[in-house]
Amino acid sequence: MGTELRIAGGEVQDKQPRGASPGTSITIKNLFYNVPVRRQFLKSERAEFGAISSVVQNYALAYPVVRFQLFHDSKPVFQSSGSGRLIDVFAELYGTPLARKMLPIDGTDPLAPDALQVTGIVSPPGEACKTVAVCICLSISA
Repeated sequence: MGTELRIAGGEVQDKQPRGASPGTSITIKNLFYNVPVRRQFLKSERAEFGAISSVVQNYALAYPVVRFQLFHDSKPVFQSSGSGRLIDVFAELYGTPLARKMLPIDGTDPLAPDALQVTGIVSPPGEACKTVAVCICLSISA
């Protein structure tokens, strides 16, 4: 069982129980409808959606255990599996052929498990990447 909340202008407009699968779904429509000053700084719909898409993709890479779905005009644009494996999210974003070439990194010190840990993937030497973000995906934790 879940709950559907409708919020407008920062106020809860409606709260209803709903049958739902586990997890959280967030739908955002007309985000700046009541902030005309902010609306004037918005770029084209395409540019704004590109920025939103980038944020969702970065969160998917940062939290591979979470399943992310992104829709635009009710059409699926991106979906991560939530498998917990960074390489799976990378493959969903950049394709399996490039993902297969990536090299794993594990900078965990087995003698100091509470120390800084660096894990992730990097492109092999000589592999051309369009952006640095495609070449390096790291997770650093203490």
